[in-house]
Amino acid sequence: MTTRRMAVLAASAALALTGGSIAAQSASAADGRDGGHGTAKNVILLIGDGMGETHVDAASIRYYGASGALTMEKLPVLGSVQTFAVERGGAKPELVTDSASAATAWSSGVKTYNAAIGVDSVGTIVPTIMEQAKSAGFRTGNVSTAEVTDATPAAMFSHAVLRGCQGPTYTLESCGTLNGQPYQPIAQQIARNNVADVILGGGNARFTPADQQVMTGDGYAVLGAFGATVATKADLAAVTGKDRRVIGLFNAGNLTPRSTGPRDSPPRPCSPSPASRR
Repeated sequence: MTTRRMAVLAASAALALTGGSIAAQSASAADGRDGGHGTAKNVILLIGDGMGETHVDAASIRYYGASGALTMEKLPVLGSVQTFAVERGGAKPELVTDSASAATAWSSGVKTYNAAIGVDSVGTIVPTIMEQAKSAGFRTGNVSTAEVTDATPAAMFSHAVLRGCQGPTYTLESCGTLNGQPYQPIAQQIARNNVADVILGGGNARFTPADQQVMTGDGYAVLGAFGATVATKADLAAVTGKDRRVIGLFNAGNLTPRSTGPRDSPPRPCSPSPASRR
């Protein structure tokens, strides 16, 4: 897949957010300069957690009929990625994938076993696109309706041989080892690796006051109090442009889904079958 196709694919995915997202902005883009070449200044990747081609087909048929198409299906450039899992320690495909191996596939381009995040099938750490963006001088963010330590958002900025190693408590059995040493829980990795400049989502109970102290020292505006008080709408509204790094965790666990307002489009009426017209 070419770089252009990847860039457009990332943009075309910006239609539904149920799991996690990555945003990257270059330093020059922040002040409106793009070199006069008409290049993209920002990339936003929205992930519909668990969303596949069948979900796209179902939505298209529901709102536009069998001959219609969603806007994302009519973009000039489209692409896709296979997110199947492989057996641990090998390359044989698994019949069913989970969100950890799937997220690793699209965040790093590497297939891995179910429950693995940011490592290949033998446990070797692989770089993610968010880490590469950060290394290239981009500002980055990760926003999720889930716990930020959960597999889908966590695959952008952490690595674990077992997805359940989220923190704050853990055992050697729950986290596994890397070169004979226990993996750091995902929450501790996020609090210390400085990969994402903006982190918004759930999972306050996964972090500790020690994590908050580290992040504050690294220049993050921490909304609420880790392990105690969740962030609020008022906390987020108080963030200013001076806060170059922000983390806000708005629930102890996943955020509570809510649906408000009328549906954006009424369902298409089904045509009666020949039998029903008799």
